[in-house]
Amino acid sequence: DGGGSDGGTLARLAGRLHPAAAPVLGALLSQLKEPLILLLLCSAAVSRVVLHNSADAASILAALTIVCTVAAVQEYRSEEALARLRSVLPRRCSVVRSGRRIACDVTDVVT
Repeated sequence: DGGGSDGGTLARLAGRLHPAAAPVLGALLSQLKEPLILLLLCSAAVSRVVLHNSADAASILAALTIVCTVAAVQEYRSEEALARLRSVLPRRCSVVRSGRRIACDVTDVVT
């Protein structure tokens, strides 16, 4: 989910509207935690409120919208691909311990 309780709440609400929306919204909300994104949001606010420059603020917000959306979609796709990879990985393996071959969980194998 998006991390904090607000992100989780929004993701659950999105999931009620459309089941596929929850993970994407969670990924989108996680983008808002990035320091550079926060800095750009602040600069858009300063442009609008302090400098009274709506055009610059709108440009910054439009760019942020595009960047965050693309990043969120990529994050969602990466998570989906990782989940598919995990589903095909073996859970158990065969190892030689003390001269004997035994079966164990793959998480117990140390490289």
